[in-house]
Amino acid sequence: MYFSSHKTEFYYICIILVLVFFFDYSIDEATMVRKIVEDISKRKTLKHKIDFRNFVGVDTHLQGLKSLLDMDSNNDEVRMIGIWGMGGIGKTTIAKCLYDQLSSQFTASYFTQDIKGIHKELDLLHLQNRLLYNTLGDDIMPWSVEAGREVIAARLGNHKVLLVLDGVDKLVQIHALAKETRWFGRQSRIIITTRDKGLLNSCGVKTIYDVKCLDDKDSLQMFKQIAFEGGSPPSVDFEQLSIRAARLAHGLPSALQAYALFLRGRANSPEEWEEAVCGLESTPDENIMEILKISYEGLAKAHQNAFLHVACLFNGDTFRRVTSLLDVSRMESNLWMRVLAEKSLINITSNGYVTLHKLVEQMGREIMLASGKFIGDPETIHDTLVSIYLILDIHLVILQLIVLTAIFSITREWDKLKASPYTYVK
Repeated sequence: MYFSSHKTEFYYICIILVLVFFFDYSIDEATMVRKIVEDISKRKTLKHKIDFRNFVGVDTHLQGLKSLLDMDSNNDEVRMIGIWGMGGIGKTTIAKCLYDQLSSQFTASYFTQDIKGIHKELDLLHLQNRLLYNTLGDDIMPWSVEAGREVIAARLGNHKVLLVLDGVDKLVQIHALAKETRWFGRQSRIIITTRDKGLLNSCGVKTIYDVKCLDDKDSLQMFKQIAFEGGSPPSVDFEQLSIRAARLAHGLPSALQAYALFLRGRANSPEEWEEAVCGLESTPDENIMEILKISYEGLAKAHQNAFLHVACLFNGDTFRRVTSLLDVSRMESNLWMRVLAEKSLINITSNGYVTLHKLVEQMGREIMLASGKFIGDPETIHDTLVSIYLILDIHLVILQLIVLTAIFSITREWDKLKASPYTYVK
């Protein structure tokens, strides 16, 4: 073919055409070279393939998300979907894999990792600047957030865009970068990952993918793939220890990875593994606790107190019972429970029970112990004692007192009555 046999000449022609029609003669050569290098580096990074082989179950997640994105549709609709789940469950990893597979189908694409972390260091204007630069190469710094919205709509409105907003924790972040689907060209796809379902509801995201923990089988498989070369334990002893270690994660991928990497670094002896697993069973991994604690720290004070009560006393109890025992009105306690569920800290089951992931429960109890409130805070002690008395069904004790009073009224023989010290023990 002509191009294969005259490849060099073809490239020269292309360069000449670029110089004639697109070269900006207002800038010097050094600046032009720098811009070219930056653009090539950026595009190379965006297309870099990521290895997800150790994330068991990722294919199932991708299949579900691709169905929601409906990439094969001829509809020009711009779709916005949310990926929601507790900390450490793999939202970012799933979104990265999805982006890696789909970005080549779009004229502009950008994966903004850990928006909440970036937003702590930079303002919303810098977030808008990064979006414009990484999608189109436009180094524009808007003078206001509102102006930035207009620039985004004007510059990206004619492009088919794949935008991933990862780790969103505030509504203003979505409003600054992707408040309206009309800002983006036809068939664009906007993906938001967050721990807070309330944010997705507030900005009108109706399609939400709920990421669940791995089951026991997949948990063990993921653990072994990371802990052992080739994914196979060298002996039956290691197999049994792997089962114990994997169970400690309760299906949370980040915990599985942390435990597997920790044990992989141990000497290849079952005795040392046994000691290490016993240590993990008695003491939770600090890094995992910190990941989970982010959701707790983002709560209002009243919601934090409600969460600590549930974590320490009510895991597995009925929703009706939990809301009746919190020291507020039923309507307010219902709202608190809904907020905790939206923040991925508790789960309200379809049959009306309140449950917590075991590691989240552990995190809540660690917070309570570290605070020392059980020891020195009279208000906390009072609230806790009231909750404990209520849990023990004190109405049964009152019923016993009523029965005894009736007996007293009948016999009137007070001096002959002898009460056991265990009379009022449930």
